[in-house]
Amino acid sequence: MVKRHTGNALAWYLLHSGEPERALTAVEQALSVADDPGYDWVRDTQVRVLLALGRTDEAYRVTDEVLSRVPSYLLTAGIVLRDAVFGDLTDIVASPGFQQWREARRDAQQQGSTPA
Repeated sequence: MVKRHTGNALAWYLLHSGEPERALTAVEQALSVADDPGYDWVRDTQVRVLLALGRTDEAYRVTDEVLSRVPSYLLTAGIVLRDAVFGDLTDIVASPGFQQWREARRDAQQQGSTPA
């Protein structure tokens, strides 16, 4: 638990201090002991760091992974993550960039290929 919380806090500190590469290392260390979906708040940090590094596709993949664990009835009810899991990724989920990425991915899967 200490490694998760400390790594997450350090990642935020480093990100806000202008050191996103070091922040990514810190959050990856925290995630090394945070496999459970209950630690998706650490994945939120990972998404923010990846976005700061310009690694949008990776950030959206992590976001999509988190969304895949939310029951579909909550997604269709418009509750998404805010009430169902936690509020951290709601701005990413609602962003036009993520929506376009997800639509392109869905289209590619329907055509039998997944975009890189």
